Amino acid sequence: MIRVQPDDAPTAPLPELSQFFTWSPTDDPNPYPPPGTDIPPVAAGATSLTERPALPATSAAPRVEPVRARRSKLGVSVTRATGATPTRRKPRVGSPPVVLWSIFAVVTTIAAVLWSILLWPSSDSTTMTTSPHEPTTTAEVERLRRSLPPGYPPQACAPIPHRVPALAALQCGSHPAIPAANTARYTLYEVTTDLDTAFTAVTSATAPQVCPGGYQSPGAWRRNASPELVAGTLLCGTNQAAQPTVAWTTESTLVLATVNADTPQFPTLDQLYTWWSTHS
Repeated sequence: MIRVQPDDAPTAPLPELSQFFTWSPTDDPNPYPPPGTDIPPVAAGATSLTERPALPATSAAPRVEPVRARRSKLGVSVTRATGATPTRRKPRVGSPPVVLWSIFAVVTTIAAVLWSILLWPSSDSTTMTTSPHEPTTTAEVERLRRSLPPGYPPQACAPIPHRVPALAALQCGSHPAIPAANTARYTLYEVTTDLDTAFTAVTSATAPQVCPGGYQSPGAWRRNASPELVAGTLLCGTNQAAQPTVAWTTESTLVLATVNADTPQFPTLDQLYTWWSTHS
């Protein structure tokens, strides 16, 4: 059998707090002062709060201003109660001077491109330029003069511009042996292939005819002193102005000659051919 011990054992009283904690005269048991208040203390002799002195005029409650919406310089709505409310701002457009300068730059660029295209030399103009051997080279001009048919006066022939691959060119007036006005052109080349190409160009611009005496045109021609050797190629016909024309090449001198009448009637093709046969 278990005996229950009574829970009423005598206990000693708790010791006082001063027995464990003591303060020196310099210590302050209340280090934190009570919070301040603006309620004036009860005047001496007052028995209730109603007898406290009235607050000074400066302690009156502040005046509440009405809440008004204001617009600041930054484009937002400002109120005292709700603060700032952001609003959508319109995108800023570039300043007019910048836009004008941009347009001017674009227009200037386009104009420069068009100007360069219009003035840039084409491939055709390159092929039409005169040869670097144009009449400034006296030796080639003199070489061509020595190849002319005999009988021209000294001042009858003058150098003229020519296209590559020609080396020199001379234009002569009327020959004294021809009874009517005529014009002749003589061109010097460096190789036979260039000479033949130039003669083909003259043929394509001429209406061929059979040469007087029944000789084929265009066809080879020979000198009486050496009939077995081909001296060059001969062409009889009329040019685009319907003027009688005689053209021939001389392979030994690499010269192309073209003589035509100044009018469609005179001199005739027979007269030009007769002159050629005695002066070639």
